[in-house]
Amino acid sequence: MTSNEFIAAGDTAIYELTWIDKSSAGHKVFNKWRVLVDPKTCLLKKTEYYTKKVGDSKYTLSSTMTAQYLSNAEIEAVIQEASF
Repeated sequence: MTSNEFIAAGDTAIYELTWIDKSSAGHKVFNKWRVLVDPKTCLLKKTEYYTKKVGDSKYTLSSTMTAQYLSNAEIEAVIQEASF
């Protein structure tokens, strides 16, 4: 891993992790993983994964994941269903 970075953006804390891999053909591939977190709750909001090949000027977004959380009522319902 080559670098870690923290960015504050309003109501979101953004953490970036970058590293270099090699493709199956032996070429360098630059990777970036961004994790967006709510700084008040410390809960994950979203992740983004980017790649960049040698010679490219910008990273390309490869995938995203957005977190969705259960409400307190939904959690209580699951606990009630699981209770003996």
